[in-house]
Amino acid sequence: MIKINLLPKEILEKEKGKKLVFLIIFACACLLLAVFGTYGMRVLKYRGLNAEIKDIDKKLEPLQETIAKVEKIENEKKKLKTKVGVIKTLMKESLLYPHLMQDISAVIPWNVWMTSLHTNMKGETLKLKMKLFATNNGGVARFTARLEDSEKFDNVEMGGVLTSTMGEGVEVRTFDIDCDYVHKEKEKKEG
Repeated sequence: MIKINLLPKEILEKEKGKKLVFLIIFACACLLLAVFGTYGMRVLKYRGLNAEIKDIDKKLEPLQETIAKVEKIENEKKKLKTKVGVIKTLMKESLLYPHLMQDISAVIPWNVWMTSLHTNMKGETLKLKMKLFATNNGGVARFTARLEDSEKFDNVEMGGVLTSTMGEGVEVRTFDIDCDYVHKEKEKKEG
């Protein structure tokens, strides 16, 4: 079978051009439909999420008062814990100083006098700085030896000994001692 085309070439080309324009318009329409469809779906999703957020906010409103009460109670709890900690520290330290004086009086010889005592708490250790005077070198030596032998005192360091005359020609020795006080009985009770 033989086909004969009696139409002129211009008409055939016009027909092909119309089909091409139709395909381009159809592709553009599909693309626009896809873009606007996606945009529309996103807008709907956005509105749905906003509605959900509003619902959640409405549900949270009554809980805000409860949350504020809980936060207030938590703050009061922290304040009370701080106060209890301060009270415990005061109780611990207030009992420490009578024991310290008792332990110092147990090791100080009869011929040694303390003129000043400075204390500083470093962690669990009480640092002591003492200024003393004694009537002779034996008193200085006895006091230093008793401190070093005692379980209550550590890191005993003695400063220089100065000899001076008091009143009616009585010689005295002034000296400084730095040491740490460790209250062993307290540790035994807690352990």
